[in-house]
Amino acid sequence: MAQKLLQKFLMERALIIDDDQLIHYAVSKALHPYCPEVKAVSNMDDALHEINSCFYPLCFLDIALPGMHGLPLLKEIRAKSPDTRVVIMTGESVDEGMRKEIDECSYCFLTKPFEISELKAIAKQALGKTEEEQYEVNRRSARSIFRKTVHYTITVLEFGKPISLTLKGDIIDVSEVGLGLRTYYPLEPGHLLFFSNGLEESEHRTGVVKWSMLTDDSYMYRVGIEFVES
Repeated sequence: MAQKLLQKFLMERALIIDDDQLIHYAVSKALHPYCPEVKAVSNMDDALHEINSCFYPLCFLDIALPGMHGLPLLKEIRAKSPDTRVVIMTGESVDEGMRKEIDECSYCFLTKPFEISELKAIAKQALGKTEEEQYEVNRRSARSIFRKTVHYTITVLEFGKPISLTLKGDIIDVSEVGLGLRTYYPLEPGHLLFFSNGLEESEHRTGVVKWSMLTDDSYMYRVGIEFVES
C-alpha cells in the first residue's frame, strides 16, 4: 500500500521551465487538479537542479529562455530523466532542424498562445489520467505558427435536409498535413470543411475535423483539422 501511495505521489508532480511569471501562474493553476505539486523555475541551472533532485513525470519547457536556447536543456533532461515527458512551449518560429530535434526528444509541441483546455488535455494524456480527450501528439513538430482568418463551408442536416453554412474561423498553426483552427461553431470529429480563402499558398482546400474541444473563453472551439484530397 505504501509503495502504491508513493508511486501515485510521484506521478502527480510537474515542472515548469519558463521565464514568464504569468505562464508560471496560468500553467500551475491549470495543472493543479492533475498535479498537486507543481514547481516553476526560470533558468537552466534551477531546472537541472530540480531534475537531478527528484523525478518529474511531466515538464513544460519554453525553448526561448533568456541567454540560451531550450534545445540543449531539452537534451539534458532527456539524458538525465528519460521517463520525463517534456512538452515544448514556444511562440517563435521553428525551422526544420529544430523540429527534428524536438520530435526526437519531446512528448509534444505546444504553440503559444495556447488554450488552457489544450494544456489540460495534454496533461491528462501524459499522466494517464483518462483515456478520453486524446490529444493528437503526433503533430508536435509538423505545424508552424500561422495567424489568418479563413472562411469555410460545412454541410449539415437540418430537419433531415442538407444545408450549407459558410462560417469564419482563425487559423493558429498549419503544416503540410493539417491545421489548427479556432471557431465559434461547434465542429465535431468527422465534419468535412471546404475552405474558400486563407490557404492561398497551399494546394489543400478540404479538411476533416480530427478532434474538437471547447476552450475556456467565449464559447470558442479549438479544432484540429487534417487535409484531405479535394
